[in-house]
Amino acid sequence: MGETDKLVRFDEETSPSKFIALIGVLFMIFEAIAFFYSSDPESIFILYGIFEILFAAVIFLSLSLIGLWKIKIPYFWWLLLVFGLLLVIFDVFAADKGFVFRFLFIFDFNYFPAILILFAGLYELLQQKKEWKASMILTLVGAGFAIYDCILVFSYYGDPNWGDKDGQFFTFAFFGLIAVIILLLTIQDWVDIKIPFTWWGLFAVGFIILAMVSPLANVYGQSEDFAAAGFGGVILLIAFILHSKDY
Repeated sequence: MGETDKLVRFDEETSPSKFIALIGVLFMIFEAIAFFYSSDPESIFILYGIFEILFAAVIFLSLSLIGLWKIKIPYFWWLLLVFGLLLVIFDVFAADKGFVFRFLFIFDFNYFPAILILFAGLYELLQQKKEWKASMILTLVGAGFAIYDCILVFSYYGDPNWGDKDGQFFTFAFFGLIAVIILLLTIQDWVDIKIPFTWWGLFAVGFIILAMVSPLANVYGQSEDFAAAGFGGVILLIAFILHSKDY
């Protein structure tokens, strides 16, 4: 039986944007399941979940990681952007109806699949114009979200409703912000700070944000209706994985 006659074939080689899209597909499946098991199963959430599963299937097949016989879906950047924008619309309407995508049963990860799919599409588009390191760009995106997380955690300070009168959470956010600033300085070329951009530095900053800042930001975002809160640490660790694969 020839290679073209195989019903299923596996391709271990992939591009950075496809790797990110694959992670996005996994989170899309998690979110679709959350839609199916939402507190109001009779609502439009079920329809959102069905559409998200279909989107995830189309994107997954377009990655060509698993080739099904006679099923070929091209991998287009604009298709990723369309699906990503549709996911954003779903999340906006679902959030208005009280839906929360609980990741690990605690964290609100609404919008996270959409962010990954949109980033994969934008990166694929950028690659057609100029060669960019995916890990470097995602590090900048993760740093932006990490700074956003730190700002949200700063809001705890002095608020009796959040129990941070002694400034413990403020201290977490302060050191997290310093770590992110140092990470950004290792990327730029304007100021020579003698600190290289390394995998262990990226991992350390991502872990610090994930352990000390992002959970607090996520909880605050859920309570005060700040969207896309608490994603900084996870995105930086995904950037670390890309960096370790030399993407």
